[in-house]
Amino acid sequence: MTHVYVPSRGTKDWKRIYSNPGKQWQKGYPGRALAHCWERSDGFPVEVQALFSGSGVASFRKVEPLLTFLDYDVAVAGGHSQHDLFSLAKDRTGQLMSIAVLGKVLAPFGPSIRDWLKGNGNGGNGHADPNAELKFICEQLEWTDSLPKQIPYALVHHAALAVASARQFNAPTAVLIIHAFGQKADWVGEYEDFLRLFHAQRSLSGLHLLKHTQDIALYCGWVTGDKKFLRK
Repeated sequence: MTHVYVPSRGTKDWKRIYSNPGKQWQKGYPGRALAHCWERSDGFPVEVQALFSGSGVASFRKVEPLLTFLDYDVAVAGGHSQHDLFSLAKDRTGQLMSIAVLGKVLAPFGPSIRDWLKGNGNGGNGHADPNAELKFICEQLEWTDSLPKQIPYALVHHAALAVASARQFNAPTAVLIIHAFGQKADWVGEYEDFLRLFHAQRSLSGLHLLKHTQDIALYCGWVTGDKKFLRK
C-alpha cells in the first residue's frame, strides 16, 4: 500500500487508480460518476456542501476539503480495503474531518451481511477471514451486539472505514456520505434500515449523527448527484 500520491490532472488519472478499470470505469458505474462529479467541482460538489451547511451543526457551516482520494486504501483486520472516495477535510473551527463517500447508482447496495457471509467471505477486500472483518467493523463502530444480518454489508463496512480513517488522522469527526446518481426509491429502505440501527431519523434528507465512538462523532448523510455524470 503506497503512501505517495500524485495530484490529478483529469479523470484519466482517476481511471489509472482502479485495479480493474475495464469493469469499474464503464459509463453508469459509481466510481466513474464520482470521478467526473468531484473532478469538476471547486471544492466539494454543491450537493455535498449543501449537506454540511444545512446540517444545523455550527462547525459544519463551512467545511473545506484538504485532500481527496479515489479508491483510498485503509488497513483493516487481516488485509486492506478501500473507500470509493475519501476526503480529509476541516470544519469551520479547523478540526479535521474524515469523509468517506460510497458511490451509488441504479443498483442495490450489494449483499446483506448474511449473504456476504455465505459467499466467498472476502467481498473483494483482501480478507481471508470474514469473522475477522466483522470483528473489525464492530470494534470501529463500538458495536457490542451481533450486527443484524439483513443490513447491507457495504453500509456497515464503509461506516467502519470512515471511523478507521478518522483515527488514522486523529480527526474527531467521521462522516459517511452516500452519493447517489440516477437513484430511484427502490433501495431507500436498505439505507433507512441502516439508520434504524443507530436510532437515527429514517430520512434521505439531512446529516444524521449516528453515534459517538470513543472520541469520534460518526455522521451519515445521503446526497443526490446530477444524472449527467452517469453519461460521462
